[in-house]
Amino acid sequence: MPLQRQIYLDRDLVKARAREYRRVADLLGARLTEVLEGKRKRADAVPLLLRLLEQTGEGSAGMLARFEQGLAWFDEVQPDGWTEWKSALPGADRPTCLSRYTELLVALAFSDWGYKIEAFEPPGATGKLADLLTDIGGERVFVEITNPGPRTADWVEAAMDHLSLGLSRVASGLTIEVRGYEALSFDPARDWGARNRAVTTQEIEDVINEFCRKAQSVDLRSLPQVVVEPRECQPVTITVVAAGEEVPERTYVKSSWNRSGLVPNVERLVERVLAERGHLPADRPGIVLVDLRMWPDFWYADVYLRKVASKLTERSSLPVLVGTFVSDSGCLMFERRVLHAGAWVDGVAGSRFLDDWCGGDPNAKLQP
Repeated sequence: MPLQRQIYLDRDLVKARAREYRRVADLLGARLTEVLEGKRKRADAVPLLLRLLEQTGEGSAGMLARFEQGLAWFDEVQPDGWTEWKSALPGADRPTCLSRYTELLVALAFSDWGYKIEAFEPPGATGKLADLLTDIGGERVFVEITNPGPRTADWVEAAMDHLSLGLSRVASGLTIEVRGYEALSFDPARDWGARNRAVTTQEIEDVINEFCRKAQSVDLRSLPQVVVEPRECQPVTITVVAAGEEVPERTYVKSSWNRSGLVPNVERLVERVLAERGHLPADRPGIVLVDLRMWPDFWYADVYLRKVASKLTERSSLPVLVGTFVSDSGCLMFERRVLHAGAWVDGVAGSRFLDDWCGGDPNAKLQP
C-alpha cells in the first residue's frame, strides 16, 4: 500500500496556532473560520498565511511571529497605505506573501533604527508605486525592496512549491533531499543554457505519487537512499537522508532547487536593480534593497557582488543607495552589503542610513 498523503489542512493544527497568533488569525477572518468550522480546504489551494498556521516548524513560527509583530506595531502607528497593504495579506499566494514579508522585515528594521515609516506603497515615479516612504532624520526617502531569484522562468518557483508541499504532506516520518526542476540545464552540444520546458501539474503529481509508493520500502539501515531517480523527461531526484518520529505524519523536505548551478548571473541582478530604480522618483533620494534569500549563488560571494557594483556604476549614475541582504524565516537580516552609494550618503540622513545598514561591518561597502 502506498503511504497516505494528507491533502487537506489539519483543522486541529490550524486551531492551535491560531490561538497563538491572534492578529494573524483575525486578519484571515472568514478564511480561517471556514477551516475551524470543519470545511475541508486543500493545502495547495489556500493562501500562504493560512498554510503557515498549519505548519509546525521553527521557520514558519518565526515568520508568523514577525507578522504578529508587524501587525501590532503598524496597526498602532497607522502609516499611510497600511490598511490597504495589509488587506492583501489574507489572500496572498506564496510569491506575493513572501514579498510582503520581506517588505515588513525592512519596515520593522527601519523602525528599530528610529526611522519613521510614513507610508506603504506611496506614489513614486510617474505611474509607479514605491514600497515604502520613510523619514530618516527629517528627510523623506523612498525605498524599493525586491527578492529576486536565479530563475528566468516563473514556472520553476511554482512547480517546486507544488512539489515540496505535496511531498511534505506524505505520512512517512522521513527527511528527504529533493533535487528539483531547473529552467536551465546542461546540453553537451550548447554548454550551459539549454532551456527546459515547464512541467505540468500531472507530472508533479506523478513524482509525489511515486514517492508515496517507494518510500514505504526504504531500508532505514542504509541511508542515504535514493527513492526517486531522474530519467528522461523526469529530472527530479529524491533521496531519503534520515528517519525519526519527530514528524511521523509528515515528510521533512530539504530542496536544492533554488541553486541555479551556474556562476551567479551578474547581469540579471543588475537588470533587477535598474528595474526597481525605475519605481522611485528620479529627483528624490531613494534606496533600493535586494533580498538575496532566494538567490544563494550570491551568498558570501562578494567578488560577484563587486561585479554587480561595477556594472551599476557603468550603466547609470543611480542617485540612490543600493544594498543587498539575506533574510530568513528566523526574522534576521544578515550579510548586509552596499553596492552603490551616491552623493546622498554625504549628507546627514544618508550618512546615518549608511552607518545603520553597515552596522559597523568594514566589509559591507563593496568597491567596484
